[in-house]
Amino acid sequence: MEACELGNINIVHSLVSAGANVDLQNNDGWTALMKASQNNHSTVIHVILDEADSNPHLQNRKGSNALMVAAFAGCLEAVELFITKGVNYTHQREDGVTAFMLACQKGHIEIAELLLTHEVDPNVTNKEGTNAFILACNSGHTPIVKLLLSRKVDPNVSNFNGWNALMCASANGHAQIVELLLTETAVVVDINAFMLACENGHYEVVELLLINKRQHIELNAKNKNGMTAFMLACKNGHKKVVEILLQEKVDLKLLNNNGLNGFMLACGGGHIEIVEMLLKAKIDPNFQNDRGSNALILACESGCSDVVKKLLKVIKSPNVQNNNGVNGFMLACANGHTQVVTLLLKEQINHNHQNTTGLTALMLACVNGHVQIVELLKKIVDINVQNSYGISSLMLACAYGHAKIVELLLQEQLIDIHAQNCEGWNALMLASYKDKIDIVKLLLEAGLDPNIQSKRGYTALMLASSAGHYDVVQLLLEEKADPTIQATDGNTAIKVAKDAEITHLCQKYCLDDDTDESVMQPNQDLEIASSVKSFLSFVARTKCGSIVSSFSRNSASSGSFSIYGCSDVVKKLLKVIDNPNAQNNNGVNGFMLACANGHTQVVTLLLKEQINHNHQNSTGLTALMLACVNGHVQIVELLKKIVDINVQNSYGISSLMLACAYGHTKIVELLLQEQLIDIHAQNCEGWNALMLASYKDKIDIVKLLLEAGLDPNIQSKRGYTALMLASSAGHYDVVELLLEEKADPTIQAADGNTAIKVAKDAEITHLCQKYCLDDDTDESVMQPNQDLEIASSVKSFLSFVARTKCGSIVSSFSRNSASSGSFSI
Repeated sequence: MEACELGNINIVHSLVSAGANVDLQNNDGWTALMKASQNNHSTVIHVILDEADSNPHLQNRKGSNALMVAAFAGCLEAVELFITKGVNYTHQREDGVTAFMLACQKGHIEIAELLLTHEVDPNVTNKEGTNAFILACNSGHTPIVKLLLSRKVDPNVSNFNGWNALMCASANGHAQIVELLLTETAVVVDINAFMLACENGHYEVVELLLINKRQHIELNAKNKNGMTAFMLACKNGHKKVVEILLQEKVDLKLLNNNGLNGFMLACGGGHIEIVEMLLKAKIDPNFQNDRGSNALILACESGCSDVVKKLLKVIKSPNVQNNNGVNGFMLACANGHTQVVTLLLKEQINHNHQNTTGLTALMLACVNGHVQIVELLKKIVDINVQNSYGISSLMLACAYGHAKIVELLLQEQLIDIHAQNCEGWNALMLASYKDKIDIVKLLLEAGLDPNIQSKRGYTALMLASSAGHYDVVQLLLEEKADPTIQATDGNTAIKVAKDAEITHLCQKYCLDDDTDESVMQPNQDLEIASSVKSFLSFVARTKCGSIVSSFSRNSASSGSFSIYGCSDVVKKLLKVIDNPNAQNNNGVNGFMLACANGHTQVVTLLLKEQINHNHQNSTGLTALMLACVNGHVQIVELLKKIVDINVQNSYGISSLMLACAYGHTKIVELLLQEQLIDIHAQNCEGWNALMLASYKDKIDIVKLLLEAGLDPNIQSKRGYTALMLASSAGHYDVVELLLEEKADPTIQAADGNTAIKVAKDAEITHLCQKYCLDDDTDESVMQPNQDLEIASSVKSFLSFVARTKCGSIVSSFSRNSASSGSFSI
């Protein structure tokens, strides 16, 4: 096969003479004859056909025969030869593609003419409704277009996505073809082709359409997103198209569905020449939409310093705010745009401005770790300002682990390291709870007392102990943190300790004291501290995504103290209670909680009782699912033989999916060893385990699932594949692995997207395209996309997965915190 691919005729002769099997097919179904046809090696083709009697009718995995491969490659002599050998030249693959379509798509005019002489039907369409004429127009092959027009093909036919020949030619800037089509009286011209030409900057096509069909074009028409041709050109920075449209007197004040006009889009995109052009056209630079946004706010958010500089000369005030009280300065600081921040600092900016929830520019820079911005601001702002929850910039830097920023703030003489929020939390408490040991050291060195208590009496030590952060607990104890201090509910650092190691560590630091022994005993049942909930709820809402986009307060994350695995107590209780299957209001029983927290001894005890191993709570979660979420290998080993491992919850999620979602490779291995495991299970949206592992960048798990036989080309209900999800998330190694395992980058979702179209970056785009080069692929599916909505299948699935994290499961099975994934541009 390799000799045929390379055209090495001597080696081919030798192998044929030695009796080599010339019809052997590789994993993709390709034969030596196909390889020779693909590379236009006519002599080799003759040898294989005439001397070795190769079978030219065989098809590869995509359904292509040798004639189709030759047509795609432009090998006229091979096509003629195959026709004489009786190969079916009208054959359609499963996707509906024919040899004639491939020849037209690639511009092989002689092959197209040859096939037409054999009376192929030029109007045949593939499964997407695309015919040879549309493909030729899309690819810019003018001679083919002329040939097909002479055969009276219908130039107005649209595929199932609504694209016709004129739209394809316009979108790709094929001016010659557009001109040719416009001479056809039958061609219908509408706004779609015009918009596509404007969106992609093909000014020659725009001019042609306006000159020839101006009466058919409604210049101010909007697409489903409320975008006009003018807005699309402004957004994408197409200066010449904007010039043409300005001459046509388009309406500059129209707004899209997000309340943005062309000027605002140009400012947000950093297109300075268009901005200057529109200012000369007397556009109002101070316009604010119904959300309060204006051009300056958008330019600041995007970091377009040239545009900001220009706008500062013409706007009334640089302090304009949107409806959430956010101004351009805050957004520039939040996104780390140092140049823009420097420009704005030269203006009459209110550096200490607070939005509707009390956030400041410094706070946003601290949240997102922008060291340079903090250095610019720390001397000129009030660094101790607290927001509506009493949170300071120092607290936020501690919460997100930005040690360098904490260092910078601590250098300031005026910094109030002792500040407490509305619940009485301070910076040390938060750093301790979040396991930021370097920051804990900095705060202790700065003189923060580790024994300060919140309003409910919690100390930094209690919080670190409850969260299981051994090293932080040890450091605090060494710095004289008192493990016997009691909170208002009577809890101590010992009572709330997450595991025995921390319990013993805290107790060791009590041995030299005459301490009341009652405070040294571990607790059995501990409610979530509301101070932890309210504080971490705010901190979760302060992450960049919600701050910068809308300052929303929809997503919350709650921290909790842990439920204890007190096996002695459980043993005693089992002798006196009526029912070991008793559930709380959420349908959660003790067995589920023990499994969720990895308490092997308690689980072993309960398994000896009449426990319903497959019990599902009110959302369909089982004990096995909880163990899989939290990575408790021993629990999974105990359960996997005695439970139904394929049970799915209310969302259709299985234990295997959850283990994949959280990257617990060992648990995935254990589950895959089970003969009854259903690796093909799909959730309510059609996602399977491979899709989730691919989207979450769990490459070791992806390998395991592929080895187990999961088909990488399975599609969700919306048509997404594992490859599309990995591509959209930017996971290069996973994409490469899937492609090596025959994942098809040309598969299309229900919305027409492919792995190439949703690729997060150019590297992944090129990688996917490389895997198409050897195939006779429709070129339209190989182009990157420009604007892609979030897939609701990603949102709904990952929303559940986020809600399944241990904190919410074990404490209350709440559904307050959600994380949404999205496809990315």
